[in-house]
Amino acid sequence: MGGRSRAVIVPNAYGQLAGALKEAVEKASVVLVKGRVSANENGAEIMVQELFPITEAPKRGASGLMIRLTPAVDESRVRELQTLLRNHPGPLPVQFTVIHEGTYRVQLKPALPLLVQADEDLIEKIEAKLGENSVYYLF
Repeated sequence: MGGRSRAVIVPNAYGQLAGALKEAVEKASVVLVKGRVSANENGAEIMVQELFPITEAPKRGASGLMIRLTPAVDESRVRELQTLLRNHPGPLPVQFTVIHEGTYRVQLKPALPLLVQADEDLIEKIEAKLGENSVYYLF
């Protein structure tokens, strides 16, 4: 799923979220939001209840890491990715989505669990190899 949604922080929640929001804006960092979603003819809107840096996702209940692959990812890049993932051992299982736009999408779970420490360093390295938005957390 993809697209854009509007995130709304109501005044009574703003006091609790102001510090995290200010830090995210100052660092131009990616954040995760938790809240209630409402949809109408104009799209979806999230009423924000929690806001935290993406680096805290593993501590906040992420159940895994999904890595998107396209047909353009060749065998040598897959080997580089394997090495990168093995060099970041940790608790989060990795899954893969192979996407061929307009034709198919396949989700793959390794037969033997591949577990990683999904920190900011790993995410940046994966995206450097595979492109922006090629990795995301599963909840």
